[in-house]
Amino acid sequence: MNQLSNSTARLGQILSVIEQPMAAVDCWLDAQFQPDHHALAPLIAHVGRFRGKRVRAAQVLLVAEALGGSSATHIPLAGILEMIHAATLVHDDVLDEAEERRGLDCVHIEWGRH
Repeated sequence: MNQLSNSTARLGQILSVIEQPMAAVDCWLDAQFQPDHHALAPLIAHVGRFRGKRVRAAQVLLVAEALGGSSATHIPLAGILEMIHAATLVHDDVLDEAEERRGLDCVHIEWGRH
């Protein structure tokens, strides 16, 4: 096994420890992305598609596990960090005048700079 595939295997083992809490973070995020106002539904759905590797959420949950185990209180914290990260991506796209993110039109291209 080469060094890269060995590292990938070790990362998979590490992340397997938080598989269930990460699924709970995804469910929590899905619940947060349910708009109360129908006019916001397309925008919220669009931003919800920016989900990536969830590195920040994984870090929160791994630290929680290292300190005694993750709990229900860690799920919203991990999700909020992912939401903040998504907001920084939207902001970064505006500053960089980017047109696409992950194959989709950027928020400011689709909805303007309001």
